[in-house]
Amino acid sequence: MFECPGEGERLENICDLATTGVSRTTAGQIIQRQFRELLDRADLKVDKHTGKEHELYSLLHTAICMRIVKSHGHVNIFTLAKNAGTSVDQIERFYGKHLPMVLRAMEEFAEFWRSLGANVPNRTVPTAVGFL
Repeated sequence: MFECPGEGERLENICDLATTGVSRTTAGQIIQRQFRELLDRADLKVDKHTGKEHELYSLLHTAICMRIVKSHGHVNIFTLAKNAGTSVDQIERFYGKHLPMVLRAMEEFAEFWRSLGANVPNRTVPTAVGFL
C-alpha cells in the first residue's frame, strides 16, 4: 500500500500514482519516501563498502552500468542516454572513464572462479568498449 499525501488515500500499486492527479514533484517525493522506507526495513540505507547513503539516484547509476556491461559495451548509447534522462556526453565522460576498470575487475573475478574449477565462460566481458 502506498499513501497519497493530502488525501490520505491508499494506493494498491505505485503505478496508480499517474491516475491520482498529483504533480510530478509530489509523485517523486512519494517514491523517494517509499524508497527510503524500503532501505530502512532492509537495513540497506548505508552502503557497507563506501559508508555512503543509498539514494534513488543510485538505481539509475546501477542500471546504466549494468546495461553497458551486459551488452558487452555495444549498447546504443543514444537510446541509453534518452532512457536514463541524461546526455551521451555525460555517459561517455563518467561511465567511459570507469568502465574499463570495471570490465577488468569482472574478468579477474571470472578468472579467479575458473582457477577454483568453476565453469565460467572464457569471454565473460569485452576487451574493448564499443562506444568509446
